[in-house]
Amino acid sequence: MPLKPRGPGPSPGGFRKNSVFLFELRLFHHILCRMKRYFDTENDIEEVLEYLPEAVCPHCGARGALVRHDNIWRSGGAENGLRGKRVFCDNRKGRGCGGTVAFWLSDTLRGRCLRAAELMRFILGVLAGSSVWKAWKNAETGMTIRTGCRTFTRFVDTQSVIRTELFGLTPPTLQGKEKTSLSATLKILKETLGVNAVSAYQKTLQKTFP
Repeated sequence: MPLKPRGPGPSPGGFRKNSVFLFELRLFHHILCRMKRYFDTENDIEEVLEYLPEAVCPHCGARGALVRHDNIWRSGGAENGLRGKRVFCDNRKGRGCGGTVAFWLSDTLRGRCLRAAELMRFILGVLAGSSVWKAWKNAETGMTIRTGCRTFTRFVDTQSVIRTELFGLTPPTLQGKEKTSLSATLKILKETLGVNAVSAYQKTLQKTFP
C-alpha cells in the first residue's frame, strides 16, 4: 500500500520542541522577574524603589509599570513600626496587570504578629532545654502561651522544609548527636545562620520563614 504524502501538519518532534521552547521562555521570564523581597532596613527598601521605572513586574512581566502604593504597618498602626512597603503594577493605561508586590523588612514574619527576633529568642530557649512555656515567657512576645504552643507546633510541622532549605546553603554537620529531629533542626538553624537565624533565613534565601 503506497504511503500517503505528508500534509502541512506539524513535523515529527514539533510538539516536543514547542514544549521545550515554552519551558525555556517561562524560565527566562521567572529569572527576569525575580526580585529581592527582604531587606534589613527601610533605607534598603527605598534604594530599590528608586529603580521602579526600570523594574519588571513579577506577575505579568511588564516593565516600568510598578509604582509606589502604600506602607505596611505592624498591628496597631504606625506607632508600632513598619513591616514593609507595597508597590502596584499600574493597569490604568492598559500596560500593567493590577497586581501588587510587597517588600518586607527581614525582621517581619508575614502572616504573624511575631517578629523574627522574638521567634528566635523562643527557639534559642527551646534549644537550651527550657519548656515551651518558659521559653515563650522569656521571649517576651507579649502574647499568650496558647500562641506559643501554636508557634511551637508550626515549627515542628515545618522543620523538614527548613532543613531542606538550609541544606542548600551548607550540608549539616550533625551526625546523630541530637536526641530528637527537632533539636537537630534547631541546632542546624543556629549553626548555619547564627543567633539571628530567622531574619537571616529570610534575607539570605529571600523566602518567608515557614
